[in-house]
Amino acid sequence: MHGQNEGPAVAPTVSVVVPTLNESHNIGRLLAAVDPSYEVVVSDGGSVDGTPEAAYAARPSCRVVRQSGRGRGDSMLAGLRDATGDVLVTLDADGSAGPHEVARAVAALESGADLAKGSRIRTRKTSGGTGRTLADLVLASTAAALLGTAFADICCGLTAVRRSVLPRLGLPDGRGRPTDPSVLGDGVEFDVVLAFRAIDAGLSIQEIPDVQTAQWYECHADPAFSDRARILRALFLERRRAARAHRARLAPPLLTAPAGKLSATGVRLETDGD
Repeated sequence: MHGQNEGPAVAPTVSVVVPTLNESHNIGRLLAAVDPSYEVVVSDGGSVDGTPEAAYAARPSCRVVRQSGRGRGDSMLAGLRDATGDVLVTLDADGSAGPHEVARAVAALESGADLAKGSRIRTRKTSGGTGRTLADLVLASTAAALLGTAFADICCGLTAVRRSVLPRLGLPDGRGRPTDPSVLGDGVEFDVVLAFRAIDAGLSIQEIPDVQTAQWYECHADPAFSDRARILRALFLERRRAARAHRARLAPPLLTAPAGKLSATGVRLETDGD
């Protein structure tokens, strides 16, 4: 009988990538709550408060990689490059998405998605409301219009992606230096670039609704105007890049003629012997 000798399906290996910068007060309790079977890569951006030491104390098996460049996206990329799992999950150290939500992100990929994106927007009414500001909602609406699909919370730090599809996204390599000029995707706009390129690559995408914060999460001040401006700029730049790529794919192949056979206007000239 077909399949008689097939063994049980092998579960994918999972890596959790946590970008950090001076998160010693959070990293220990975050890592303590991550499934012990998962690989954990802490990508540190030069913390001076003992974050790497706190990470090792809470989870001796974790790996800490030092971000060579600067920016949140550069840190994410450094961690993703170092991770070895079949499924890669990004998780912010501040608890804005609780570590217990990693299992839901992994399950989304096991069900067939190539990329799963968390959303902290509530799909049902709760006494606590959505927890998102008007500026967040406007940003999400703009992203949905430009992306052509609805991401309720484009900047949520909880994302799961199959390692095998990363080469198709054309992301920066995460090998920047602090003195290098800024590259699209190496800052706060990383999640926007990742989402845009996943859509453009035709990946199967699933949203993870109602993502809960960690119990100890402390809501911070709204992102700086410069951060929101950088995210909006990335949205428009990625839309332009995707449009150019789409036009290039649709353009008919150019027919080349032998040298000296075309006029200045591109009309082929007849010559003796043709």
